[in-house]
Amino acid sequence: TRGNTFTHFQPITDHLYDVRTHERVQKSVFVVYYQGGVTSNMRDKVQRICSAFGANIYPWPTGAAATQQRARELDDLIADKAQALKAYDRFVSSEMQAMIKQARPGANSQIEEWRMFCLKEKAIYATLNLF
Repeated sequence: TRGNTFTHFQPITDHLYDVRTHERVQKSVFVVYYQGGVTSNMRDKVQRICSAFGANIYPWPTGAAATQQRARELDDLIADKAQALKAYDRFVSSEMQAMIKQARPGANSQIEEWRMFCLKEKAIYATLNLF
């Protein structure tokens, strides 16, 4: 490209799960700036190079208004995901509390009752299999 692009690389500190190889790998994020529109030769060259290295190509906003809109959309998405995660944590906590609560005064917890039930059932089936 004879120096007609500006490229910025940023390594990701955490290892990410790669869906193609099913392994945790080190990845980087990069942006390539160049002059030209959607149909430029430079865009074709950059896309061919990215494809050769197996890079994922994502759409990039073309102006300041589009950038601000995309930033707002991403902030809303992050807030929604955080709210869903908090709701899930509350649900799991309430379920755990229900499991460790005593079924009746002086009895074992619900999960212990289930464990004992499974042990008894397993013993019954093991005994019946002897005949």
